[in-house]
Amino acid sequence: MNPNQISPLMGYKKISITLANIDKNITNTDTHQFDPDLMYTRFILCHEGDNANGDFFTKDVLYAAQKTPKTKPINWEHGQPIIGTILDSVYKEDTSGKGYIEAEGAIWKYVYPEQAKKIKDKFSTGSLKVSMECYYKDASYKVGNTLYTQHQAESLGLIPYVGREYMGQKVYRVFNEVIFGGVGVVANPADKAAVFLSVAKDNNDRPFAHLQLSAAQQGPEKLSKAKAKEAFAHLKLKA
Repeated sequence: MNPNQISPLMGYKKISITLANIDKNITNTDTHQFDPDLMYTRFILCHEGDNANGDFFTKDVLYAAQKTPKTKPINWEHGQPIIGTILDSVYKEDTSGKGYIEAEGAIWKYVYPEQAKKIKDKFSTGSLKVSMECYYKDASYKVGNTLYTQHQAESLGLIPYVGREYMGQKVYRVFNEVIFGGVGVVANPADKAAVFLSVAKDNNDRPFAHLQLSAAQQGPEKLSKAKAKEAFAHLKLKA
């Protein structure tokens, strides 16, 4: 993905930033709908400061963008399939005062059982990560202690050096405004301190059969009593 690609979102550019690693209880459980086909997760979306890609988030930018991840997709490896959604997000600070955004999400585990199982199996080893996606409208570029505007950085040819050294000093892209667009579940981190905090246990051990009623899709008048009995015959639920 080209980090400088102009998105259709009113001049915002899209960028993906890989984070790092998954426990078992989530916060605010009373606000969630505990259907057994949902697997809940909690993770750190992004930290204040720089990452291995040379991107830099300030405390103020994270605070302003803290609610923008809500309802955005959780995808697999920055592509397809989309396996869930972000339910909520909030800005927090650790004991040292470093800011970060913590998010909660739901994985559609009946629709994507293979991906849900991988997340659950690998969370304890930290071998599966999340990779944040965001759109940014404006950025400055930092070389040493000097900040340059987007126009100045383009004129000086600094942008290709983001995350690398220019004349002996590392170049950082400092975001001035961002919108978080979702996360991908991936393997390799850039923000080493961003981790999956939790994966909830199964909420219900009762099995649900995958019920498909093709006759019902034709309208209720098409679904005879005999067809309904046949369609439901394979559905068995333990008490």
